[in-house]
Amino acid sequence: MLVRFKFLDTEQWGVYATLRTLIALCLFAIGGFLFEFPTLILASLIGMIQGGLMERIIFVFFMTLLFYRRSFDYLKKLAFVILAVISTSFLKEGGSLHLWLGQYLMVTRIAIALWFLYIFYRMVYQ
Repeated sequence: MLVRFKFLDTEQWGVYATLRTLIALCLFAIGGFLFEFPTLILASLIGMIQGGLMERIIFVFFMTLLFYRRSFDYLKKLAFVILAVISTSFLKEGGSLHLWLGQYLMVTRIAIALWFLYIFYRMVYQ
């Protein structure tokens, strides 16, 4: 079993990871816990993970144990996190959406910069 992180290796990978992060963020928004700092970091990590689906699910499950709370809310977060990992597996690197957005690298660069600034803002002001 091999799982690894790839952090903005190439610009095309950055586009792909950004798309995967956006999918995770949309699901977290539906779940109602988008603006929690650990969740923002987890969405970024989900976008950067490489590996098979089962390996990614197991790895992310263990990452969610870092913010374990004995509550129904934790189980809800866990379900949405696993759903995010499954959903991001449907987006293929080199697929039509990836290639289309890859034509607009400046938009992706701006989105990544805003994302970093937003995480920093949440880190400082939470």
